[in-house]
Amino acid sequence: MSADGYNLLLELAKLAFINVGADAPGASPIKGHPKLQVVVGEAIPALTAKIRMVIPPAKYLLHVHPAGPAAPALRASRPKGERTFFLEISQDDTMLGQLSLFLRTLRPDHAGMTVQNSKDPEIVQAIPRIQHALSLEMPNLKVDRMSALTRLRCSLLNLGLIGAKPLLSAKVQEGAAALVCGAGPSLAGQLDFIAKNANRFIVVACGHAAIKMQEAGVTPDFVVEADPRCRINWQRFKGDFGKTPLVALTCVDPAVASRFSRRIWFEGDSPEASAAFDLLGLDIPKIDISRGVIVTALDFAFKLGCQKAALLGCDLALDNDGASHLGSRRADGDDLSLLEVPGIADGSKVKTTLDFNEIRKALET
Repeated sequence: MSADGYNLLLELAKLAFINVGADAPGASPIKGHPKLQVVVGEAIPALTAKIRMVIPPAKYLLHVHPAGPAAPALRASRPKGERTFFLEISQDDTMLGQLSLFLRTLRPDHAGMTVQNSKDPEIVQAIPRIQHALSLEMPNLKVDRMSALTRLRCSLLNLGLIGAKPLLSAKVQEGAAALVCGAGPSLAGQLDFIAKNANRFIVVACGHAAIKMQEAGVTPDFVVEADPRCRINWQRFKGDFGKTPLVALTCVDPAVASRFSRRIWFEGDSPEASAAFDLLGLDIPKIDISRGVIVTALDFAFKLGCQKAALLGCDLALDNDGASHLGSRRADGDDLSLLEVPGIADGSKVKTTLDFNEIRKALET
């Protein structure tokens, strides 16, 4: 993360989670989800002050502005405790990534947008990108709030499976290498390679990839699922994984977990469910969780004891037809919501989504 992004989140942490900015004039502790106003304009303190005058003190303000010599003075102009933040415009994915992280940290239930009438090309070009990012992220936050209840419900419904037998664990011999398989479009061209070399690796497959592999006659050593909504990938699958263990977060869909006779459980991302498991005396291990199951699958491979791991089918990019997963149609959204990043094979540019790009960053750290 850049220094600018780190400082943005540090300021948010200080205000939103430590005393909630109670020292701001007229501010009071926030009830319910916070509100946000985004202003896009020049790095002028008067613009920030003008917007602050017409919005409630409890409302958060994010001033998105061009980088330049005026930026430090703009940041220094904020009164102590005021719920105002600053984000510099960038032409690459840095600004959008920081905006996404800011929104997911603050988790507002409403975000308005004010635009300065400016001819600055940086501002003009940034406006539609920010508008589009908000149109994508705000519905996602609403779904996340609703899915918190879904994660808790699935976790509680899985109690019978979790407590039915001792928690299963697994280890591999020293020096083993893992092949971690995702369901990217490139997986189709790698199935023969996996079949011929399966005995050389511990094959760990994400759920969607495992289904495609099993249909092609290739059975992975472990199947990993982390999503309470993963049932959609399994609805048409009629096969059987036999004694292949499912590596699952406690919040996965119980209908999918019950398909497997052997399960290795890890703590999911429902704090309420985790507290309940603690009260019940269930010692469920933790594992890395990010926006996609691939991060969890890779962490599991290392927890197994694998010293090396290769990613296969983990494209985190769109193919030439715009598909994001094997067997899927063109990814949702338009070019405003897509980024161009260097490809691994030859460094040529490939298109990816904001979520894929965040997963890529999580894998690289």
